[in-house]
Amino acid sequence: MKMKTTILFLMSVILAALTLSAGSVAISVGVSPGTMKFEDLLRGGYAEAEILVSTSSDDALSGTVSTRGDIGNWLSFEPQSFELGQEKSIVRIKVIIQPPADVANGAYEGIISVTVRPRPPA
Repeated sequence: MKMKTTILFLMSVILAALTLSAGSVAISVGVSPGTMKFEDLLRGGYAEAEILVSTSSDDALSGTVSTRGDIGNWLSFEPQSFELGQEKSIVRIKVIIQPPADVANGAYEGIISVTVRPRPPA
């Protein structure tokens, strides 16, 4: 049986204030797409999609991806943690969904959070 599954993204960007000798610096981070739908997904099935995380900053950043909601346990990510900065301004993250074989037909939702922080100095 097919079921309808919807994933909603919530981009939560957590940035600690970066203090330089000239003061604080603002950093922008983007996540795309803002929503994702997997329609007609089979019980015990498999589907994947991709999200992009980007920044225009040269500052060293590290990030993680997490989930919550109805389908939080059905999702996995490759990679689950990542780094951004001067040499890498965009990261592609594979979103994999695998609903259980015994799940009831219905519409399910979840939230994917992308958290980004300044990378500690080496």
